Amino acid sequence: MKHDIVQIDDVETVIGNAITRLLKIGESPEAENIINMIQLMSMVSSDQNLKTRCEEAKCLILKHLKTS
Repeated sequence: MKHDIVQIDDVETVIGNAITRLLKIGESPEAENIINMIQLMSMVSSDQNLKTRCEEAKCLILKHLKTS
């Protein structure tokens, strides 16, 4: 269970970082922009753990959009 909590925290951190980066460059933190920023963060990173968390974050946002 603790491992799941750490993963959720990591995914939330990725989403938060994407929103922060968008705001810093004057872009709106809409879902499409957040997903695009997460994809960009994943592309430029060499850290496989970050790439995994980015994919999980993107999936979480898309899942939320489908259910709302």
